[in-house]
Order: sequence, then structure tokens, then C-alpha cells
Amino acid sequence: MPDFNVNKVLFPKLPLVAAQFKPPKDEDIERAMRAVFPEHEMLALGVAGNITMARVYKIQMMNGMYALKIAPAEVIKNEVVSNGIVKDRSNIPLPTIVYHTDDNRFNPAIPYPYFISQWIQGTAFLKAFNGASPVGKIILIRKLARCIKELHSIKFRQYGNIADEKRQFSKWSDYFNWYLNQLLTDQSIIEVLSKPLVNLIKQVTEQKKSFVNSASGPVLIHNDCNGYNLLVEAFGNDNWSITGLIDFGDSLAGPPDIEMARILLTFWDQLDSYYLDVFLSEYGPLPEGWQIRARLWGVCLLLHSVKDAMESAEISPEPEKSELLEKVNQRILVIRENLLRIRENV
Repeated sequence: MPDFNVNKVLFPKLPLVAAQFKPPKDEDIERAMRAVFPEHEMLALGVAGNITMARVYKIQMMNGMYALKIAPAEVIKNEVVSNGIVKDRSNIPLPTIVYHTDDNRFNPAIPYPYFISQWIQGTAFLKAFNGASPVGKIILIRKLARCIKELHSIKFRQYGNIADEKRQFSKWSDYFNWYLNQLLTDQSIIEVLSKPLVNLIKQVTEQKKSFVNSASGPVLIHNDCNGYNLLVEAFGNDNWSITGLIDFGDSLAGPPDIEMARILLTFWDQLDSYYLDVFLSEYGPLPEGWQIRARLWGVCLLLHSVKDAMESAEISPEPEKSELLEKVNQRILVIRENLLRIRENV
């Protein structure tokens, strides 16, 4: 049972604020890469992912393909620590992190926290699933279930943030209530949530607190299994293999059923329930009340995504700003829908 201090990493206090973030120039990225690989030139560079305060670059060096991810220090630290724990305690394929910033290694070429990892080839799980045959879909769901089950075999003593001792709690209910309060007092969220919706959130969470209180022991939760962070590859007809699980920046120690929050929100709420049965037959039974706990955590994830979208909208030009605000409206509708499902035990 690993302690949270495993692979402890220190990071500088440099804030990464959306309004202050300026993407590095190509030559700065090349300088950062050459600092790690002085004998190899950079051959190609592209942006592979871009959200509020996180940016991922796909970089071709002479010695291979790499990813460089810029994000707030707490995200980078969480990803580095979680990656190390999963590599040590499972056989799940992960990218190897070859360099990360910390108090002793902070490259002025890129004045933000970042890490460099090997680039993993593969197709996003959801894309592969949508294009697979009926048999292939079942195989993929079973692969996903086995991967999540192996991840959840990694256990902890405390709930909460894996890399920050100040955000660790002896009870899941304490962490859940602390995190929900952080969200409901965040100014960017307060600006867009109506008082009736805030009251509904508080009413439903109070009504269902017994489900939060009865959560099982803490395991390693990826917390962002959205269909795109699990990469797969086909070897012949319906012969799928997992090539990598990526993006542990939001990982935490929590009860296993909350992993289903992101999966329900982005996947099974739009699919036939048959595939959920396939998943559970491979993963094994979840504790009683798991759907309530998963959907309650899903409300937190949606609130966090509202916060991210509002921060992005604040610094984005039109038409991106209007598109982000529309996403906020859509997420608020999904929050209300999930609260009503929770209240009705659906």
C-alpha cells in the first residue's frame, strides 16, 4: 500500500495563470528539448492539445517522438508522481517521462512547469469503439475494464490529492465536501450558476450524504477516462491491444466507483446499457450505491469544467469565446440533469 510520499517531487511556486500564459515560441521549445537531448536535433513540432492552462506539443527529435506538456505545477506534479506509482505497481502501458521541471531543474526557455515524455502511438478508445464491429466493441469494453481494474489494485491510506499532503483526508466524505465547497465558492463558477441550481446541488448532496459516507477504501483513480486518454491499436480483425493510458494530471485517491463518473458522463449515458453490463462483468461488481457516488462526483467534475471554460472564455477572442460560453450552458444543463437523476436514484 503506497504512501503519498512515493516519488516525491518539488516544484517551483511560479503561478500559471490563464491571463498571463503566453505560449512558448518554437525556438524556445527547441532549446528546452536540446537541453535534454543535446546530441539530437528537433525535426518537427506540432500542437497536440490545447486547453485553458495546459498545452501539449508533439515533437519529432532525431532519436524519436516526444510529448511536451505545459500545465500548472500541481497538475504536472500529480502526473509525474502518479505515473511513477503506476509504472512501479502495475503492467499498464504508460509513457516514460524523461524530464520534468522541479526546484533544481527549471529551464528559462519555457518559464512554466512542464514535462517531456515519450510519445505513445495509438487510436483514442472512443474513436476505435465507434468504428469497431459489434464483436470489436465488446473486446474493447473488456480491455477497458481490465485496465481500470488493474489501476484500482493500487491502494492508498488516505483520500484526495496524490501529490499534495495538504489535500489528503482520512474520509472520502471530508475530501468530497472540501472539494465541492472549493468549487461552489469559486468566483468564475458563482458568476454563472443560478441560486436555485446552487441550492439544488446542496440539497441533493445533503440528501445523499449517506452514499458519500459509505464509500469504500481509496485506490488510484485516473479521474479522466473520457474515451480519449486510453490509446489502443488493432492487430488484425477485432484483435485490439492497449498501447497506453495517458494524462494523469487529475488523478487522485478515491473509492473505485467514482472512476465511473467521467465514463458515465462522456460514454455510457449515450450508449446502450448492455455495454455497461459487459464492463461490470469483466471489472467485477461495484459497491452498492455506486451510481449515486459516481454521479455526485460527476457533478464536481462538471463544475470544474465550467470553471475551466469560464477562465478560457475570459482570455479568448470571438468566436471562440461564444463557443466556450455555449459549452458552459450545456454543462450546466447536464449538471441539472445529473442532480435530478441522483435525486431519483437513477
